[in-house]
Order: sequence, then C-alpha cells, then structure tokens
Amino acid sequence: MKNLGLKIKIDLELEFAPYFMKVENISHMHSTPHGAETHFAIHVVSDKFNGKKRIERQRLVHDVLLPLQMLIHSTTQKLQTRDEWQNMGSPTEFDLPDCFGGSKK
Repeated sequence: MKNLGLKIKIDLELEFAPYFMKVENISHMHSTPHGAETHFAIHVVSDKFNGKKRIERQRLVHDVLLPLQMLIHSTTQKLQTRDEWQNMGSPTEFDLPDCFGGSKK
C-alpha cells in the first residue's frame, strides 16, 4: 500500500484526537528494500491515554492498526498523556532504538 504512513496517521488521528502526533517511516533503518513502508515510529499524545497503563495504551493503538497488520512489520510507540508530554518538555523528535534484526550497519 502506497502512503501507509499517511493511512496510519489518519486512522490514529480519528481515534485519538491527539494533542500532538508524529508518524515516521523508519524502514530505511532496517534491512528493507528502497522505498519500503514496513517499520514505523509512532508518537501520540492524547487525553484518551489518561488513567491507562502503558500496555493498555499499546493495545488501543494495536486495535486501530489491526486492519493494517499484514502490511506493518513493526512499530516503535511513544504514547503519552498531555501532562506527561508537557512535563518532558513537549519533545517532537524520536529517541529510536538500534535495529537488532538485520540492520544495514
């Protein structure tokens, strides 16, 4: 699917009405063909995460992405409430882990 990142962003936006959101295709950091859209970093700041544990937040995002599961190999997720995000200084960049499964390094 072309523009999978855009589809992910739209679906998450509709579900979470985020205060801040960033969806980034990070497939180029992995052993994927040029132009692949299989690995994504997702940062969502939403009031819908209030009172929810990390695993509960991840399940909510997983449920939204379920129809796309055959197209997505992996996601790195940062899911925060507005207060958590603001208390961290409202970061807009990802702190991404290194790829351990066939990195192009």
